[in-house]
Amino acid sequence: DEGADPTETARLREEAEALGEEVTVLRRRLQDAPKRVRTLEERRGTFTLVYFYPKDDTPGCTIEACEFRDAERALHAVGAIVWGVSPDDQASKAAFRDKFSLNFPILADLDHRVADAYGVWGEKAALGKVYEGVHRTTFLIAPDGSIFVAEGHTKDYKGHPHVIKFDKDGKFIKQWGTPGNGPGQFGMPHCLAIDSKGNLYVGDRDNNR
Repeated sequence: DEGADPTETARLREEAEALGEEVTVLRRRLQDAPKRVRTLEERRGTFTLVYFYPKDDTPGCTIEACEFRDAERALHAVGAIVWGVSPDDQASKAAFRDKFSLNFPILADLDHRVADAYGVWGEKAALGKVYEGVHRTTFLIAPDGSIFVAEGHTKDYKGHPHVIKFDKDGKFIKQWGTPGNGPGQFGMPHCLAIDSKGNLYVGDRDNNR
């Protein structure tokens, strides 16, 4: 937690207490494009990278999806799979998947209940308009149930880019990172991975590392 903002850490602790066991709400049923029902129970004991994105077939979401698509070999080497989640319906998911040859499930959260429980649904602003939607966020669920969150996917350094760890019951454990491009700092934490020795790797898009 070195260099962490005490106010931000307190906020995270409060959020974690509010989430409690809901941080594992992906045990709820979600459907992929072929309408297969999926839950995290089927992935128990393995690495699952779950990322929330705003909308199918939009520029930023397409880049993100294709990056995960192209990382298939590296992810499979450590036994990890990717699930994408957005509020779009299954027909939209099927079209997005087929257009870009996506090789992982993209799941429909039509009522955004899962996004709500994970704290990634909220107020946004773009082009002078304020609206509610998904904040782009990545979660890595480890085999022991620990949850790592890459938060702060933003092009504005006024955000709070960091990585957060919760235990399997949603208890806040710690956070890493402050805004910037130095050691221990992040610009846009984007992707997470853990190797066989338990080392955590963070892809930082803004800092190209």
